[in-house]
Amino acid sequence: MRYEKISRLSEEEFRRLTGIKPLTFEHMVGILKVTNSKKYYR
Repeated sequence: MRYEKISRLSEEEFRRLTGIKPLTFEHMVGILKVTNSKKYYR
């Protein structure tokens, strides 16, 4: 299932499906974006 579809779920449903809260997921995505941008611009 794609994030676009999952993001429309309630916080409870999102956590049931993924095992983490939506806020935690957003934090993880932010870290990955920073890491990937550093990886390609070295």
